[in-house]
Amino acid sequence: MELNREHFRAIIYYNFQRQLSQQECLAELLSVFGNQAPHQSTISRWYGEFKRGRVSSSDDPRVGAPKTAVNQENVDAVRKPIIEDRHVTYREIEASLKISNTSIQKIVHDELGVRKSVSRWIPHLLTEQQKAARLIGVKKRLAVSIPETQKMYSIVSGDESWIYCYEPENKRQSGVWVVSKNMVATFVSKAGHIATIPLNQQRTVTADWYTTICLPKVITELRKINPARRITVHQDNAISRWIPHLLTEQQKAASIVSGDESWIYCYEPENKRHVSKNMVATFVSKAGHIATIPLNQQRTVTADWYTTICLPKVITELRKINPARRITVHQDNASSHTAQKTRQYLTEENVELLDNPPYNPDLSPTDFFTSPKIKNRLRGQRFQSPEEAVDAFKNAILDLPANEWNKCFENFLERMQMCINLRGEYFEKQ
Repeated sequence: MELNREHFRAIIYYNFQRQLSQQECLAELLSVFGNQAPHQSTISRWYGEFKRGRVSSSDDPRVGAPKTAVNQENVDAVRKPIIEDRHVTYREIEASLKISNTSIQKIVHDELGVRKSVSRWIPHLLTEQQKAARLIGVKKRLAVSIPETQKMYSIVSGDESWIYCYEPENKRQSGVWVVSKNMVATFVSKAGHIATIPLNQQRTVTADWYTTICLPKVITELRKINPARRITVHQDNAISRWIPHLLTEQQKAASIVSGDESWIYCYEPENKRHVSKNMVATFVSKAGHIATIPLNQQRTVTADWYTTICLPKVITELRKINPARRITVHQDNASSHTAQKTRQYLTEENVELLDNPPYNPDLSPTDFFTSPKIKNRLRGQRFQSPEEAVDAFKNAILDLPANEWNKCFENFLERMQMCINLRGEYFEKQ
C-alpha cells in the first residue's frame, strides 16, 4: 500500500495523541518507512496545528482555488485577455481568472489553437546601389558636420515612431500570441461554389499538389453532369488568358472558374488593433531634446501635418532665443519628408535639409539612440492609454542628461566614418 500525505498526517496525529515528542515521532516513522517518512519540519508543523486544536488531516480548501475543468466558459474567459493583449502571459491569465496553468495551456493550444511567436528585426540586404547611396549621403553629411563644431550644433535629427501602451521588457515578453491557421484553395463560378480544398499538413502550394490533388477535384466536380463541359480557369498569374475570344458573353461568364488560396484562422478578431499605440515625431540635437509632437487622432504622417503642425513647432522652439539661428534638419526619406510641399516650406524658413537615404537605421540618431534609449526605460510598464504612454515617453526624454545627447551626436559622426570605412555596409555587428 502506498501512503499519501494524509495517511502520514494521521500517523503524526496518532503519535501526538500518544504524547510522543516530535523526535520520538520522527524516529518511529523512520524505523518503519525509512526514506518515505515525512521530514522533521513537516512533523513540527503538524504538531503545532494539532496543539491549536486541529483534528483534520486534509488540506484546507483554498479561497479562489484554480479551476481545472476545460469547458466553454473557461475557453471564452481565456480568449478575452489574449485578444485584448497579445503579450499577456500564462501567469497573468492564471492570476486574473484563477484557472490552473495546466488548464490554460490546454485551452490555449488545443481549444484556441494559438501559440507564442517572438519577432526580431532582420537587417535589409543592401544592394550595391544602396551602399553607394549610403556613401554619398554620409560624405555629404560629413561635409556639413566636421569642419566646424558650431555646424554640428545646427543639425536637428527627427523621425516618427510608435509609442505603445506596453513595451516588452525582454525577448520572452516580446512574444505575441499567434492564431493557428490552415490554407485552403477555393474555387467559385457564376453558378456558385465549386470546391474548397484544404492543404492540411502542407504549408506551401506547389505545382505537384496543385495538379495532382487540387485541380483534379475541381475538374471532377465541374464535369459530374457534363463531362464535355468547357472550363476556363481564372487564377492570379494567368489574367491575360482568362477569357476566350470566340465565346459569347454569356458563355464566357458561365465557363469561368475563379480560384485562389487563402489562410483560414482558428479565430479572426473583430478588431485587429491588439495593442494601443500612438505615433509621435521626436526631434533632438546635440544640445538635447527639442520637441515631441504626437499625431493624436491622425494615423498617418502627411506633408500637410508635417508642414503645418509638426515642423512649425520645432522651428519655433529652436528660434526662441536666436531667431536667426542656422538649422539643418536631418530626416529619412518618408514621402511626407521628401514631398515638394515640405521642401518648399523648409526653403521659406531658411532651413537646410539633410536627407537620410533608405535603409539607414544605423545612421539615424532617432533609430540608434533616442527610440531604443527611451523605450528601454519604459519596458515592462503598462499604461492605461496611448496619451499616458506618450507623456511617459516625453518625461523619459527630458530626464536624459545633456552629456548623453552630446555623446549621441559624437557617435553619429563616428558611425558616418565607419560607414565610409566599410564602403556602405551595415556595421552594427562588425
